[in-house]
Amino acid sequence: MDKVLGEKLHKRYLQLGKSFLRLSEPDAVELANVVFETRSVLEGFTMFCIGPTAHSAELNSALLRRWLLVVPRFLTIAPFLAKKPIDPAPVKSLGEELLCHIEAEATVVGRNYWHMSERTAQEFGNCIRRSASVCFAFHQKCLAPDKFTLKEHAALLNAFANEALCHALGAHKLMVEGTMSNHG
Repeated sequence: MDKVLGEKLHKRYLQLGKSFLRLSEPDAVELANVVFETRSVLEGFTMFCIGPTAHSAELNSALLRRWLLVVPRFLTIAPFLAKKPIDPAPVKSLGEELLCHIEAEATVVGRNYWHMSERTAQEFGNCIRRSASVCFAFHQKCLAPDKFTLKEHAALLNAFANEALCHALGAHKLMVEGTMSNHG
């Protein structure tokens, strides 16, 4: 994502925080900063999602690790969304075939790179699968911040925080547990 687009994204989410969600100035700035600062990681995760078999397992492992390590940072914005009732946006699925590939490749990463048991790796793959469509849709809105209304951004951000991040947090916990048990 280029610098100009990043600045537009920050400005749009600052506006979303201030005028639509009616957050305090510091909270609106924090919302905009979280989206702005983590955009490249989200982009890497969506790269994994649209081509999970196009990359080496090593690259997939790096993309997933990088994504999962910022999930806790993204979760800091969830309380901001609770301040105003917002219906989550409906999100079109990436499609069953692609979601199966995402789950399979994430399972391979969990098993082969993070040394999870087969069962835990499958649970990990399922968590990644369940977060993929919403993450992809949110990233697409981030690429065109001016083409959507504040209400549309808020609705998708709500779906992202309450659906995608819940599953990503599950995957994050499995990754951390797997990493800790192999180094502890």
